[in-house]
Amino acid sequence: MNEERIIELETRLTYQEEYIRSLNDTVVTLQQQLNDVITLCESLGEKLKYLDTSQQTDDSIDQVPPHY
Repeated sequence: MNEERIIELETRLTYQEEYIRSLNDTVVTLQQQLNDVITLCESLGEKLKYLDTSQQTDDSIDQVPPHY
């Protein structure tokens, strides 16, 4: 192999390594955001369960509306 070819390959490798680092940083950021969304969804799910159980114990659901 000549020296120009080796320099070209080393240059390509350097760019690929930087690109891989950039992709990895993006994946880490997206994973953190996904974890935040999962936590928020779980919290909202718990709130919905609480609201659902509190409404089921309310007797006003079974009452006839006043206009009847």
